[in-house]
Amino acid sequence: MIEFDVNEMIEANLSPRLRKAFTMEFLKMAMSPLVVSYAQFYQYVNEKEYELLFNGQVIYMEHLLNDQFDNINRGIYITDAPQQQNQVTFFNENENNEETVIYNESEGEQPIVVYNYDEVISWPDFIVNVPASVVFDENRLKGYLNKYKLGGKNYKIKIV
Repeated sequence: MIEFDVNEMIEANLSPRLRKAFTMEFLKMAMSPLVVSYAQFYQYVNEKEYELLFNGQVIYMEHLLNDQFDNINRGIYITDAPQQQNQVTFFNENENNEETVIYNESEGEQPIVVYNYDEVISWPDFIVNVPASVVFDENRLKGYLNKYKLGGKNYKIKIV
């Protein structure tokens, strides 16, 4: 990005016979709104360049969240959410599908968990683990996550 010093530009472009103290100070004062606007613009550009360093990859999201909320201990980490192992579907008798067998506990089978459709849709794809010692604004954390996560992915914030 192009950087320039307004004071230096005034001195360089003003003829030597007009370089009096009063004239120089007047021109610097007249250009002060430009200096403030340029400083704000340069700060904005730096913030946007920092934001462009990150994407939806886990390592980058962890880095960003730790920079924003836990810069000292860097204890925020992301894990995959446990997914349901076996999908069990129950059918109506009139659908003529194969028989669904549910086992008794005494037969040594793993328990079968049945979920509602709404539960499966809102099932998190990943979990953001935040240490209990970290003080954070949940809305701000969700804002960062929503900005960088992939579309259609759900998450859950868990205090550990």
